[in-house]
Amino acid sequence: MEKIIIEGKHVLYSSYKLEEDSSFQEILSSERLKKFLRDQDPETIIVLWGDGSILEAIQENYMKQKIFLGINFWNKGFLLNEASILDEKKSFEVRTYPLLEIHAGEKLCAVALNEFDIKAWDGKMLDLDLRVWDTHRLSLLWDGIIVSTPIGSTWYNSSLWWPILPHNLRSYILTPKAPWKPKGLAPIILSDDEKLVIQTQGRQSPIEIYADGRLIEKYDHENISLTLSKSAISVKLLTSCEESCSWDSRVLEEQGFSKKEN
Repeated sequence: MEKIIIEGKHVLYSSYKLEEDSSFQEILSSERLKKFLRDQDPETIIVLWGDGSILEAIQENYMKQKIFLGINFWNKGFLLNEASILDEKKSFEVRTYPLLEIHAGEKLCAVALNEFDIKAWDGKMLDLDLRVWDTHRLSLLWDGIIVSTPIGSTWYNSSLWWPILPHNLRSYILTPKAPWKPKGLAPIILSDDEKLVIQTQGRQSPIEIYADGRLIEKYDHENISLTLSKSAISVKLLTSCEESCSWDSRVLEEQGFSKKEN
């Protein structure tokens, strides 16, 4: 991501289509942005553009334990505030979201705020063994599996027509991609204090693992064991307290609700 200092504040933004978007270029040097930044805590990381931008910012900076404030200049902006906060005095609240982490053996591969996507990259199906608590197991043959946090359930999970979870649920959701055995398998919702162990079995296919849309590991016909669990590290995001910028409201609207007129 592009990183600049404005009014003594750390500002990160996506350079995606920056050259084509003159209005966003103007915002980066505008007095309205500078005025807004003067009121912000120097320890806050300001992220401009879209949801992918703040995910990238978190991936690069989560170990710093800063607070992230995102401002949407792109699409839906589930994790960001509307650009109107630059012009209107807003109050904010801090929302804390635990990260998911994935281990291969003893090695920490990555963390994710939204989701892990595990899939074969040779066009074949994955033959997997899932275990919870070391007492319950499920054998699967399918194209892949998505493991999403509640905040991430609005993304890839939702595009596969599976349920969106309220952001404050202490859980995560396992979403099948084209399940073959067992057929018609619905998503599996687990408490976030449970560890999920995923092992390859039977025919070994090359596997790719993505964290929040980024490729983080690739295994070539190896017998692997992955452990997914809630991380001890959480991310703090600032959201406007105004109803018009409410993330909870957006989650409801994504499921078909509309706002009641006064």
